[in-house]
Amino acid sequence: MAAVDKVVAAVSRSGVRLFQLVGSVPYTRLDGTATTLALWRGHCRQCGNAFTVATPMPCEGSRMSSKAFERVHCDDHKRGAK
Repeated sequence: MAAVDKVVAAVSRSGVRLFQLVGSVPYTRLDGTATTLALWRGHCRQCGNAFTVATPMPCEGSRMSSKAFERVHCDDHKRGAK
């Protein structure tokens, strides 16, 4: 993927977080059809380390909505992580 400048501001009960589009990956759905997932980088609310979430690829000019943007912690600080 070429240089990317897309940033999403995710707003939830826990505040506002920014996710930056960092790339894409091919994905095969359970029904066998091919698609592309967008990869977004966020930062852990506890330690500041980066983590990545995947969403369906956004369409130009569309509004992004995904539960993935509700994530606030890296793998080490997710609830229940040991």
